[in-house]
Amino acid sequence: KSMSRDETFPVDVDEDEALAAKLLALADRASADLREAGLAARTVTVKLRDDDFTTRQASRTLGDAVHSDRAVFAVARRLLARLRAARRRPARLVGVSLSGFVPAAGDGQLSFFDQAGGAGASAGAEGAGGGAETARDRAIAAMIDDVRERFGPDALGRAGGR
Repeated sequence: KSMSRDETFPVDVDEDEALAAKLLALADRASADLREAGLAARTVTVKLRDDDFTTRQASRTLGDAVHSDRAVFAVARRLLARLRAARRRPARLVGVSLSGFVPAAGDGQLSFFDQAGGAGASAGAEGAGGGAETARDRAIAAMIDDVRERFGPDALGRAGGR
């Protein structure tokens, strides 16, 4: 089984940053669905449908399951870049799918300002396309989920694609 989110655009999108911004929102929603189900995923797949209706996909199976927005998006963004490099066409649709489910680990809550995993570890993992998830990532995701549960799904979101 898998959980996925995708979006078909009213107008084809050709800008990489615009596609990455759409992918960020979709990764955010898919990982929130995953956490709500109490799961983590080992495989991230990105789907891209070009303006000529060619549908392409790229997947990555991780060593450790993830469920935080940052970790899912780090992998998804690398996959999107790979698809765009292979064939550069305006896109009609972009999507992200999560699969290879395992029960989510119940880590203890961290303070928002704790440095578990450190900024260097996160940047290194993302730079390598690893999407390694830290305890801090999981704590931030849990806080975001709490705020959205209390104030609605649009109460809090990520500002950019980094």
